[in-house]
Amino acid sequence: MNWKPTIPAMQALIEAMLDEVNPVYVVGGVVRDALLGKEEKQTDLDLVIEQEALPVARRVADRLGWAYYPLDEARDVARLVFTATQGEPYVCDIASLRGVSIEDDLRARDFTINAMAFAIRKPGEAELVDVTGGQADLEAGVLRRAAPMSLAEDPLRLLRAVRFLVQFDLTLEPETREQIRRLAGTIKLTSPERLRDELWKALTLHRPAKVITTMDSLGLLANILPELSATIGVEQSFPHYTDVYDHTLAVMARAAEIRAWLQAPSPGPPTTMWQTVLAPWRTQLRQHFLQPMAGGRQRLDWLIWHALFHDVGKPATRSQEMQPDGSVRYRFFGHEEVGARMAAERLAFLRFSRAEIELCRTVVAAHMRPHHLDASFQGGNVSRRAMYRFFRDVNAG
Repeated sequence: MNWKPTIPAMQALIEAMLDEVNPVYVVGGVVRDALLGKEEKQTDLDLVIEQEALPVARRVADRLGWAYYPLDEARDVARLVFTATQGEPYVCDIASLRGVSIEDDLRARDFTINAMAFAIRKPGEAELVDVTGGQADLEAGVLRRAAPMSLAEDPLRLLRAVRFLVQFDLTLEPETREQIRRLAGTIKLTSPERLRDELWKALTLHRPAKVITTMDSLGLLANILPELSATIGVEQSFPHYTDVYDHTLAVMARAAEIRAWLQAPSPGPPTTMWQTVLAPWRTQLRQHFLQPMAGGRQRLDWLIWHALFHDVGKPATRSQEMQPDGSVRYRFFGHEEVGARMAAERLAFLRFSRAEIELCRTVVAAHMRPHHLDASFQGGNVSRRAMYRFFRDVNAG
């Protein structure tokens, strides 16, 4: 089949690699996305070669003027980086084979849809290498482990399965599902940094609430975000009609709608009440929320995490009052402060930056203030003095 990278610099890199070693294997998500017909710019590329990767990568980097990094010397993995004049840098990871053949290398990967390679022998021509049935699974919309030990070898793959299920709208193969459920507790063996990065990727998808429900169905939620899992079945009183967990999922879904609206360059005329209310400030909101924080993570994506954590303090603070008519009214006094502490502790465990932790802590601690302001002014305009006190108290400058 005909295939080449969508970015000329990446194509030049492969051509330079072919001068050093033949064939060059393109592996990972690029192969999967090409078979799905995606034409997105491929700013990162994973290559496998049948020689020692580090010296080959260094020679190619010197020839093309890319930056060279020995990413993992023990595993013979190099990273090449090219910083374009505009836009994000191009990244290429080059590794030697795991095993004695490309077939061995592919069988050692996580899922069949990722265990495919393009064997490049001439520029622009690619031969598909598929030893686990990945193309058939992709066409059938099935997520399947690449080998019986694939998930046990790296517990992070359990969470990665959730991301792929939601991202590509796949169905989980029964034996893979059962194994994930059996191994769910082993996710705790993953380093906090790797867990953070995979969870962040999953929650940047357009259906973050689906990510959470999928995690719960596989037994992962209680092992990764026990604060949120604890909200399942915690009843609430009017004006809520669902338990805390389902309410949180609804807020996450609305936060995702707001995120998509702010991400869109030209969203068109408002179609909902909240869009009508926010439309006059959309430009300023975009300027604020599109700002990156630590690790390139945008404020915009933090909207989802703020929604996720906003009510995690409710299970620990719930009390109940008998009403004259015999009904029960549930109260959650102080849940904002308790939830803010819990959110900060979880984010610190996941090794987020101090600025990100403080941002989320502040949002969770203050999330009831707008309700109180609205009630105090009975739906009318909030006074300038009250607005000043609000922004002062949340350190908003």
